[in-house]
Amino acid sequence: MSKEMIRDFILNHDEILKNRDITCGELVGLKDKFYTECMKKPRITEAIVLRWIHYYLGIDQALYENEVVKGNIILRSEKKYVAEIGRQTLDISILSGYELKIGISIKVSSSTSAYLDGADFSNPIIKRYREKFVKSNEEYNRKYQLGKRIGVPTLLQDIARIENIQNALANRFEAVTIIFEGKKPKDEFWISEFEHLFNHKYIFIADTPAEKFREEIVSKIPSFVGLGNE
Repeated sequence: MSKEMIRDFILNHDEILKNRDITCGELVGLKDKFYTECMKKPRITEAIVLRWIHYYLGIDQALYENEVVKGNIILRSEKKYVAEIGRQTLDISILSGYELKIGISIKVSSSTSAYLDGADFSNPIIKRYREKFVKSNEEYNRKYQLGKRIGVPTLLQDIARIENIQNALANRFEAVTIIFEGKKPKDEFWISEFEHLFNHKYIFIADTPAEKFREEIVSKIPSFVGLGNE
């Protein structure tokens, strides 16, 4: 039901999403409208960004699929990739000639509840920062053995999963995390850390409501500017 509701909402707002110069504030406004009129479903944020990219690339309006193609460019919605450890999902991916070029992660907030799952338990990046989210190894081991959920900072889990995919590829792809809410003071540590270590980029679109979304992406992922001409 929620998939159909998201699809209908997106198609009903195509005229807004066709605008190459859509502002960050307009994107946030669409998310808020869906939350108010339909349901509080975070996946709407992925659908909003995906559909705007769809039009930016000049893809046929009628297409609304998990994977669409224009020339050498492939645009995919949520897709699992073989990773260094198991398999990992990217919210939005752009490929050129079947080579992953740009990976986009979408978050409503940097404070969204996140819990270790699957490959997370073996991920070396998460292990490196374990003291940041559990009091001690004893607490971690106790929760793990009891099968209790172990909370983890959203931005830490996000980068660990993206790097898990990066490490399985011959060539690294450009990656950006787009967050619909504003930046919080606690985010500064993670952003500084991961920009330095992995050259990962972040866009907090609620902090720049008057700016063109296109310009925000291009400032972080310069190669994005040419995709609309492929």
